[in-house]
Amino acid sequence: MKICLNTKAITDEMMALTALRCVTGARPDGALLTRDHLPGLRVVMRMVFAELLLALGDEVEECEIDGEDPEADMPYSESAELRLEVELRGSERFTSGMLLVMKRQMEHIVAAGTLAWVATRGDSEFAASLQSQREGALAALLEKLGEGAPTGRRDGWPG
Repeated sequence: MKICLNTKAITDEMMALTALRCVTGARPDGALLTRDHLPGLRVVMRMVFAELLLALGDEVEECEIDGEDPEADMPYSESAELRLEVELRGSERFTSGMLLVMKRQMEHIVAAGTLAWVATRGDSEFAASLQSQREGALAALLEKLGEGAPTGRRDGWPG
C-alpha cells in the first residue's frame, strides 16, 4: 500500500510548534512560520523526506517525490501539494490502522526535520529538541517495520 504524506499536515504541525513555542514563553521573541514561508519550506521538506527514505533503506519498496515546486503563482494552493509517497516492503502485514499510524509518524519526522533544519541557526535548543524527537520517531518506526520483516535495514540517519 502506498503511503502519501499530507504536506498540509506537515506544514500545519511546523506552524503550530513555532506558535506554541512563542505562546508558552519558551521563545517569546521567536518568529512564527506562516504560509508565506511555504516555498522555502517545500524545498527543505523534499530534502528531509529523501533523508527519511534513505534511513528506511531496504524497507522502501517504491517512492515518489516531486522534482520541483508548483508554479510560482500558486505556491499556497492545497491542490498543488508536494508528492511525498512511499510504499513500504511487506506493508500487507500491517493493518490499515497501523499504516495510518506509520504515515503520521513519517509526517512528524518530516515536520521535525524540516523545522530543525530551519531553526538550527537561530534557536539551537529548539533544533536539538526537534532532532531528538525525529530520532525517536525514526527508531520507533524502524522497530515496527522490523517486526517480522523478511529484509534487512539500515539503522539511523544517513551520513
